[in-house]
Amino acid sequence: MKQAKVLKLSQYKDVYQIPGENGKPFILKRFKGWAKIHCYNNASYTLHALTLLSGTLSSATVPTWAELGEDDVSVRMEFLPGLATGRPVFPADYQFYHRFFSELYQLPSIPEWVKNIRSSQVIPAQILSRIPDTQPMALGFKGDAWQNLLLQEQHLVLADVEDLCLEPLGLSEFVAILDMTTAATSGNFRALSGLFALQQIKPAFANQLTIAQATLVIEMARQIWETRLVHCGSIRKWFKVKIADWLVVKLLAKLRSGAWQ
Repeated sequence: MKQAKVLKLSQYKDVYQIPGENGKPFILKRFKGWAKIHCYNNASYTLHALTLLSGTLSSATVPTWAELGEDDVSVRMEFLPGLATGRPVFPADYQFYHRFFSELYQLPSIPEWVKNIRSSQVIPAQILSRIPDTQPMALGFKGDAWQNLLLQEQHLVLADVEDLCLEPLGLSEFVAILDMTTAATSGNFRALSGLFALQQIKPAFANQLTIAQATLVIEMARQIWETRLVHCGSIRKWFKVKIADWLVVKLLAKLRSGAWQ
């Protein structure tokens, strides 16, 4: 490991870039901080997720080669050079998110390993209690899609799969839409110019849900999104919330008017 380049060191996961025998580097993710069985489950889960998505997605670049490491708590995978030059998706780029989530929603069934993974749903209890048994479920991201999906040369690059989970259909998509307001409050002209285009979008979940279901998803996503602003300064948070609420009002009005049908 002396030639390894450290990409990330955290309490639960270390990530390295390692030279390969054929001259191409690969990525090694090693899970830690839990009992070994949980670290193994996380590594196995990551391998399952990469295998599933590399074979089903056309809208995003995903590692097509991955295997468990010899220590059973790490995953070795293809190096994606696009990550180094990728950037977050701005509001004007929403069509890339739309294609990605459309493909997730069209998967014929949810694999058992997603249903059974430890802590696969990271939703506050007070929000989770609002979800009726009849609410459609789908694959999504319990982390920030804003950070997991990068745009490089007009194509999405999937940066991480550990946050793939089972959740109410549309939840991650709408949280991602709200996450775009981060760029809009940074003064980035491209982000600001695309912000008004967001009120014209038709989310990928629109045709999959009833008006009541879609309304619930939007309301839950709004609550979850705001819980992530704990490290945001008060003035910046105020601007973010105002922009998010403006967008929510616009999109709920379109939903209830039947404009998405």
